Amino acid sequence: MRTATVLLKGPQVKPHAAVICLCLVLAGVASQQVGARSSSSPSETRRVRAVLAQEVGMFNRRRWEPMWQMYSPGIRSHCSYIRFVRVMRSISNTTGLVTLRNVTVRVSGRRGFARYSIVANGRLVGGATSKEPDVYTRIGGRWFDDFDANGLCPSDDRPSR
Repeated sequence: MRTATVLLKGPQVKPHAAVICLCLVLAGVASQQVGARSSSSPSETRRVRAVLAQEVGMFNRRRWEPMWQMYSPGIRSHCSYIRFVRVMRSISNTTGLVTLRNVTVRVSGRRGFARYSIVANGRLVGGATSKEPDVYTRIGGRWFDDFDANGLCPSDDRPSR
C-alpha cells in the first residue's frame, strides 16, 4: 500500500482541508473488503513463513532429524521417522536442492495456511495451493507443520478414529 505525504504550509492551507483529507483516507480504509484484513498479527505470519524456510533449509542440507521435529506431534504420532527419512531421501535424490517461490501465508487463530511453489533446477517440482495449502498449527508459542492433503502423510494414511 502506498502512503501519501501531505505537507502543510503556513496559512495557505485551511483547517477544513486537513479534515477533508483525513476523512478521504479513512473512507478508503473503511471501504476495503472485510476479508482483506488479517485476523492475525504480521509477526505470526512471519513466524509461519520462517518455519517453512527452515524446513526447506534442512531439506537442502539433508538434516532429517531436526526437520522431523518441525512436524506436529499429531503427524509424528502416525508417520514413522523411518518412513519420513525414506520419503525425504527419495525426494532429495530426485530434485536436488530446492527453493521456495511465491510464498503467501494466512493465519487464523492457531492455524496457518501457506501457499508456495517449490523449484529445483529452474522447474516447478511441488508446492501448496489455495485449495490444498500447507497447514501449520501453533502449539504453545511454537508453530509446527501439520496435516496437509499432499504432504508427508496424505489423508488416506491417517489412522481411522
